[in-house]
Amino acid sequence: MTVSTHQFSTKLLTWYHRQDRSLPWRHDPPDPYQVWISEIMLQQTTFSTVQNRFSAFIAVFPTITALAKASQTEVLRHWAGLGYYARARNLHYCAQVIVDKHHGVLPQSIPELRALPGIGAYTAAAIAAIAYDVTSVATDSNVKRIYARLVRNLLPIQDNNPDLHTFFLASQHGHSPREHLQAWLDFGEILCRSRHPKCADCPVQKLCLGRDIAVQLPIKPTKKPRRQLYAYAYWLENADGAVWLRRRPPRGLLAGMLEVPTSHWQENAPSHTEGIPQLRWQATNQQIQHRFTHIDLTVHILRARGFNDTDLAQYSSESAWYRLNSHAELGLPTLMKKIVGAMLSAK
Repeated sequence: MTVSTHQFSTKLLTWYHRQDRSLPWRHDPPDPYQVWISEIMLQQTTFSTVQNRFSAFIAVFPTITALAKASQTEVLRHWAGLGYYARARNLHYCAQVIVDKHHGVLPQSIPELRALPGIGAYTAAAIAAIAYDVTSVATDSNVKRIYARLVRNLLPIQDNNPDLHTFFLASQHGHSPREHLQAWLDFGEILCRSRHPKCADCPVQKLCLGRDIAVQLPIKPTKKPRRQLYAYAYWLENADGAVWLRRRPPRGLLAGMLEVPTSHWQENAPSHTEGIPQLRWQATNQQIQHRFTHIDLTVHILRARGFNDTDLAQYSSESAWYRLNSHAELGLPTLMKKIVGAMLSAK
């Protein structure tokens, strides 16, 4: 038994036009810059988090030119809390490329979009469809989940699945690519949700071949085992109560972000490393647990006080003393906010 793409798209678009979801990056006509920012933010970040943070980011960087002219430090500071900071660095560099090579205008064609830093196959297709109404195949996790349930696909769905692409394009026929894709995305967020699908409210439930096992679909590929890593964090206060922070290296997790200095993250018990002032570090009872995509990190916090040297360049070329009663303005990543919060509450 097959699912009629015409029946499916007709019911889907009818539902979409009725529900009329208002989002801060949706405008008529669309603003390509805001479409691009929203798509980058929505990669690996929950919809609710992006919805809460998007407008604040746009207020600081209202145009591609404004984003390109900002410093990377400033962009990272306003990205803090969204995670996956390589996205922010690529976003900043991409804005500079667009200003330099495309006169500050986001390209319309998928090949040109795909050539920009930080824009992959899905993101290029989504921007082309939503910003410029270009026919494209944009298959994110929402689209793959809806398709797997609709056709009762019992195998993990890869990004380049030809049957999915064929179905998606066929269902797009006769409809605006922008509305078609946004309908799939809204449907996945509102009704055909990952954990608690609202099948009783679904306008295509009679067409759905997998409705009886919807919560089991899509079949997930086997996950790689998570790595357990350990580290020390060094909480160093001077005589005035300021805390030593430094900037992390330009590559790796949390690259370029401010941190409470940490040792190397390693798989066995943490050990002291070079690059830290040789002081009498005292153990605290503060231990932080933080989860990255493929890593569970345990951080043990050590403390030292009374270090009055105002020049810490020998330990890091980008380090300074900070008053942390206003740490929210520093753009610290979530892991560092946990460390700061634990130490401030322990006082």
